[in-house]
Amino acid sequence: PPMTRAGRAGVPVAGPHLRRLLLLLSLLPASASLVVGPLEAAGTACREGVGAAASARLSFSRARQLFLASILAPTAVYYLRATERVVKFPATLSYVARRGAPKLIHAACFLGGWAHLLFGLFSTRSCGALVRGLSVQMAATGVTSTLLCALGNHKTTNSIHYVSTLLYIVDHVLMFVVFDTPAVLRQAFYACFAMTGLAFQWCYCLERRAGFPWEGTSDGAARRAQLRRLAAPLRRQIERSSLALMVAEYALFVIAALAVDAGL
Repeated sequence: PPMTRAGRAGVPVAGPHLRRLLLLLSLLPASASLVVGPLEAAGTACREGVGAAASARLSFSRARQLFLASILAPTAVYYLRATERVVKFPATLSYVARRGAPKLIHAACFLGGWAHLLFGLFSTRSCGALVRGLSVQMAATGVTSTLLCALGNHKTTNSIHYVSTLLYIVDHVLMFVVFDTPAVLRQAFYACFAMTGLAFQWCYCLERRAGFPWEGTSDGAARRAQLRRLAAPLRRQIERSSLALMVAEYALFVIAALAVDAGL
């Protein structure tokens, strides 16, 4: 895509990716209104059934713990230099869990979390076809985004990753209705999602200006060498944008994990 213009502080004006994202988000309220009513009714019945079943509540609790582990454990292992002698910081979870032991740990915890969540839903009779169907579709979308089409060097899988990630975000919004997620977590999720999108665009524009390959195409040592060759002002801007992206993305994932059983 063409280079976007930058403001005085180097923060980019909305580029093509961000404009498409904002356009899609503007269509969500109208489309969501068609399904909110049925989801609220189905969610109320499902929550009552889960709340009355100790085994289902335990499954939801374990799902939350495993989703949190899928975020924190691979990060800890990566920064213990399990896959690279020179680690990259800041780095997104998409990068640190891309290969080696962090990838295996992330996959095991993520799949385990979904297994427990689906067990809790399918073992509760009051969780009807609408809730179960949405949960299966969400699980498939999450697996596609995080495991089957993780960010890498292939344009096709990268495109699938971006589309499935956006669909996974929409799924979270719908699940917030089903499980009556507290407002504070919903608002924090939306804010972090917006910050992630803005930080991604900011980082993308700065790295394009610097002539960097995108995140997945250089390891920690190569990234450090690339940064050394830059003028100090641009280097600081790239470091700040990368840190903003890392913080916003991790916060988004943690909030999503905490929301699993927050409304039960």
